[in-house]
Amino acid sequence: MIKRIFSVIGALTFFTFILAIDFLSKQWALKTTAKEVILNQFVTLELLINRGISWGIFHHATQPFFIALSVAISLVVVLLVGYTVFRFVKGFPVYAELLVIAGATGNLIDRALYNGVVDFIVFHIGPYSLPVFNVADGAIIIGVLCIVATMHE
Repeated sequence: MIKRIFSVIGALTFFTFILAIDFLSKQWALKTTAKEVILNQFVTLELLINRGISWGIFHHATQPFFIALSVAISLVVVLLVGYTVFRFVKGFPVYAELLVIAGATGNLIDRALYNGVVDFIVFHIGPYSLPVFNVADGAIIIGVLCIVATMHE
């Protein structure tokens, strides 16, 4: 019983830590990246409020579509929370799922507060650059990669 309580506390702490880092980094970006900031040849900071999803898909959608998309994302997160609780109860590690849930929750908070997601990190490789993203997006990507890497047939 005590072990399970510590396990729950650990999972909630991990989730809260990821969510806090995301929130604080976005607050910092909102206050300091009014103009592009070049950190080095590989990384720049550029503030962007993305109303769409990955890579700016649906960025210029109407407000009703934005709301419908946000509701759909929320429903997917609720389903993932249910799946994660089920796996946790069965004794499986759920840190990868918690990364995805924390990242998605951080981005959903942005949608509610800023009418879009606060993105600000850009990686450059020569003349090419990846889409602007944030800590939450990174958590989602790492979480999904971990889930896929540990899938069993």
